[in-house]
Amino acid sequence: MLAGLVLLVMALVDLVRRPADTWALSGHNQLVWALIVILVGFVGPLLYLLIARPALEAATQAEPVEDRA
Repeated sequence: MLAGLVLLVMALVDLVRRPADTWALSGHNQLVWALIVILVGFVGPLLYLLIARPALEAATQAEPVEDRA
């Protein structure tokens, strides 16, 4: 029970602190992930940490594409 609460808080804090442009670059929707984390219970935060967070980290690491036209 306590582990589930810790995962929930950890996932929500990470989710809220990410900028909108990072979410756009990752191809994931912040509102959808917030609902999954809150409504799915113990599995929701695990899914966020295993699926969305790595994609967000990769989007953060990606260099912006320069327009050379």
